[in-house]
Amino acid sequence: MASLDPLDPVAGRTATDWDDVVARLPEIDPWPPGGPIVLVAPHPDDELLAAGATLAAASDAGTEIRVLAATDGELSHPYLSDAGRRDLVERRLAETAAAYAAAGIEPTRTRLSLPDFGAHGDADAWGVELAAGLA
Repeated sequence: MASLDPLDPVAGRTATDWDDVVARLPEIDPWPPGGPIVLVAPHPDDELLAAGATLAAASDAGTEIRVLAATDGELSHPYLSDAGRRDLVERRLAETAAAYAAAGIEPTRTRLSLPDFGAHGDADAWGVELAAGLA
């Protein structure tokens, strides 16, 4: 094996040196895991922003994907009227559906429609909704 420069451990490594490094890596679990992936998202499209590539890879492998959307994100723009909030919810739903389609992901998506910025107020109630969505 080539000598290593302590300030630049990559310098001087050949492809066969890297084969030795890779051979010593611990074994990892296969991807995707068996069974469905269940993702709980606090707001619309959070799951795509946080884990879109992971969900796409799992979907490509044929893994069942379930997404529970806790809120509709209606209070992200607090200055909106009630009608404006309803329009925002519909827009977000359409954008999320379009993003899933563009990524080739076909999840089972459940909207819990808990109150945005209020889900923490009644943990028992949203806990029941969440448990029902996970079943």
